[in-house]
Amino acid sequence: MTVSSAITKARRVVFQGEPGSYSHLACREALPHCEAVAAPTFEDAFAAIRGGTVDLGLIPIENSLHGRIADIHHLLPDAPIYILGEHFLRVRHQLLGVEGATISSIKTVVSQEPALGQCRKIVQELGLKRQLWADTAGAARHVAVLKDKTVAAIASSLAAEIHKLTILRDRGTPTKIFKELVAKQPNHSTYHFHLGMAYNQKGDKTRALEQCREALKFNPAKEEKDKIERLITMLG
Repeated sequence: MTVSSAITKARRVVFQGEPGSYSHLACREALPHCEAVAAPTFEDAFAAIRGGTVDLGLIPIENSLHGRIADIHHLLPDAPIYILGEHFLRVRHQLLGVEGATISSIKTVVSQEPALGQCRKIVQELGLKRQLWADTAGAARHVAVLKDKTVAAIASSLAAEIHKLTILRDRGTPTKIFKELVAKQPNHSTYHFHLGMAYNQKGDKTRALEQCREALKFNPAKEEKDKIERLITMLG
């Protein structure tokens, strides 16, 4: 099976996180023909790929603002899994509230540390209290369950869709302050690998090696670099 046919014929793709996460959104963008399957941890995602319960994985490697995702650089060299492709997800943070919430009603914002850090200036300008959560999608779920008009989450538009939250608006337009955030960070993206179990042709192997070498362009620390180079050796 070629790389292109492995991706085209795939029907189930695993991502790490819960429904509504940015990795879930990446699956929708990159592999719209696939059912997206959530895995609690990266280890669980890799196990699903190895066990054949899914056809592919879509796993984040690097975020342009937050940096490399260390867990993946540790897991890749030890997994008999191949890099079949790549996807860059443009990250667009949204401020999400329950029905009836407004910008002026929000007092507390919930999200994971990286997202809160990336939106620090906006959180300060709005005078919001920060509340840490494990991940953005979980924060959105928490807000939906809480049903409190004073609490909002920073998460994806997909999280809003899944949990029936409102992307807070001002006079009928997307929140100006968050539009400004997107404008100021036009290159904020997360780099994902398509991962799978098999390739057969020489061209597929070359492609997988090229993807590994591409990862080195992110200038990982020496330990992570050594592990990626070990993976290249395994593929070679």
